[in-house]
Amino acid sequence: MPAKFAFEMPVAALSREQEAIEHYQDSRTDAAFEALFRALCPRLLLYFTVRGCDAGVAEDLTQNVMLNVYRHSGMVRDRSLFRAWVLRIAHNELVQHWKRLGRQVQTIDLDSCTAALLERAATHPGGCAVEFAEAMEQLLPQERQVILLRYVEQLEYREIAAVLEVPIGTVQWRAFVARRKMAGYFRRRVV
Repeated sequence: MPAKFAFEMPVAALSREQEAIEHYQDSRTDAAFEALFRALCPRLLLYFTVRGCDAGVAEDLTQNVMLNVYRHSGMVRDRSLFRAWVLRIAHNELVQHWKRLGRQVQTIDLDSCTAALLERAATHPGGCAVEFAEAMEQLLPQERQVILLRYVEQLEYREIAAVLEVPIGTVQWRAFVARRKMAGYFRRRVV
């Protein structure tokens, strides 16, 4: 079982989120969307904040994502990948935001993401969030991306593959290599 970090979504929130997703997929009513909105907003705000957005920008981008979800949710073919689909929209919104600012970005700005993790860890004392963020600096960008999606966003491998649009085997390999590098980092710190 993965370690619990101060910036993870609580288990109860994940359960409410899944219930809201299923209810919305079944009914598509305004009330169901409102519940979905309330359930997904904390995840989306965290997604943008951890990637270096200030609170106002994170809120704006969250609104844009939820508007896209409302407009296009009928296009989701695999209901079990709904959460990954939403995070793919969030990823695209973030890339578009950076492009509007004139920043060149291939996927996500992992340096600002790691800095945001360190900043968030400083405001949430206890646990091992600082060590996690420092260990993240040891990873290649694509490895950091997988680790963030797996342990911060708490996605399954198949969901990560959908978000990144890569084969699941690639996701599994990157996670394996990243965990091995992080374990080495922690072993060196103990010695």
